Amino acid sequence: MNDVAKKTKFAAGGVLLSPIAIVLGIALATTGSGTLEPQTVLAAAAAASLTNQPCSTSGPVTPGTTDLEKGHPITTGQISNAQLLYTVSQNDAHLPKDAAVIAIAASIERTRLANYTTRSDYNGLGLFNQDPGSWGTAAELADPVHVATEFYSRLVQVPNWQTVPFDQAAGAVLRLPDPARFNFEQWEAISKRLVATFDGSAGTCSGTGGDGSGGGGSDLQLPPGFTLPADTPAAARTAIAWALAQLGTPYSYGGSCSNSHDGNPNDQCDCSSLMMMAYRAAGITIPRGSIAQSDVGTPIYNVKDLKPGDLIFIPGDDGTPEAPGHVGMALGQGLLVEAPHTGLTVRIQPIAGYWEGQISKMRRIVPWL
Repeated sequence: MNDVAKKTKFAAGGVLLSPIAIVLGIALATTGSGTLEPQTVLAAAAAASLTNQPCSTSGPVTPGTTDLEKGHPITTGQISNAQLLYTVSQNDAHLPKDAAVIAIAASIERTRLANYTTRSDYNGLGLFNQDPGSWGTAAELADPVHVATEFYSRLVQVPNWQTVPFDQAAGAVLRLPDPARFNFEQWEAISKRLVATFDGSAGTCSGTGGDGSGGGGSDLQLPPGFTLPADTPAAARTAIAWALAQLGTPYSYGGSCSNSHDGNPNDQCDCSSLMMMAYRAAGITIPRGSIAQSDVGTPIYNVKDLKPGDLIFIPGDDGTPEAPGHVGMALGQGLLVEAPHTGLTVRIQPIAGYWEGQISKMRRIVPWL
């Protein structure tokens, strides 16, 4: 495919209930049916993409020293294949870097960034483990530039591809049977680090990607008898309970918060992944990254109007008032839960004082009656 044709083609284009949950009054209820109704909060059309974060990773990826997955260091060949996906997204497809993050994550899930050139009983072909068909012949599928081009031409056809969940975007592109078997989103953190390595932004953060306080501070406990207001929406209750279940989890910049207690830094929480996963537990999709999250839901203009589950944004180490780099979740009674910064753990803090003096945005994700 020549350059003109390429450009034309792209242009067309169960929450486990903990004691905390019981304290907060979550008892499988919201609609009278005994189940939590899934809800979707659509990101604003202008929501920032992943790469609009001022600093989004915890350092460059290097072969042999960075794990692709726990106990499996990434190789030079894997990094090279990821870089090819990145290069095609930038030089041929001219897409935002989010596209490369999704493509790399999809390739990790399907082939661990291997390019299969020979088909067998156990694997298909190419970077995405495919059979010959709509994406091309066997020879074409073994050509990584060809399959990268095909991936991006399909990705741009996915509605709201920059804000929908990874699994939805990658699944729509690859059209795999039994999509529930696949978990593309677990590779978000390492994919972002790879892209930041290739574009030169990895390791250039001025701070720790955290709340900007720079100090340790002390963790608070929920007051005795703490409860949420009776009219707290069930989705907000679930999100709060999930976030509180992560208390004590080490902060890990760029961590996905997907399995925060397993000891793998890639699975632990940073500020925005804690918010994203908490609301996902409640059946609500919000984007990854504090900047994107700060445009979701409805605005709140007075700290006195904050309700449990609302998100509170401050500039943090690497952001600005207009593009906040840190986020916490209001709990009520003047408290919030946050993943603070490197060296500390998920904790409860007062809103008054440091946080209140820094607030740049506040957003309500779940409507209250």
